[in-house]
Amino acid sequence: MPEWTIEGQTLNHTNHLVYLGATLKNDGGAAHINRRLQAAHKAFYGLQGAGLCFRGVTPQVATHLFSVGVRTVLSYGREAIRLSKMCLKKLESTQGKLTKAFLGLRKTSHTTPLIQALGIPPLDTTIGLAALNLLRSSLTHSSLATPFYTHLLSSPLLPLPVTL
Repeated sequence: MPEWTIEGQTLNHTNHLVYLGATLKNDGGAAHINRRLQAAHKAFYGLQGAGLCFRGVTPQVATHLFSVGVRTVLSYGREAIRLSKMCLKKLESTQGKLTKAFLGLRKTSHTTPLIQALGIPPLDTTIGLAALNLLRSSLTHSSLATPFYTHLLSSPLLPLPVTL
């Protein structure tokens, strides 16, 4: 591993970086997703006093509270990180579990029809749209990060690196 110094001081090595709340690590997004899952659960339980619980408010209002207060926390930064299929599945699973919780449904209830009935778009769709918006923004507003995000977002079909 190379040794880097600035003005004679050796820099510490790290295998991850937290930048603007997104955990950047060569692990298919697992570290970032685990932080997002924890934050989403905190946001969910924090909104229970506002009615995001069974018999708290109407399902339409609860869905809006969930979308604004929990789903955004759950999906924060996902457009800038290449997620593995397992990480995307964790996001979808958590969204389903929390949706069933605020509606007071059993854990064994089917999630897909429920999410569709509430009008909550699938996370993979919103991730794709957010990635396109980030690409558009990085191309429109040039910065030092433009080449990085352009490369990252324009090559989504590259296989993820395997870490042991």
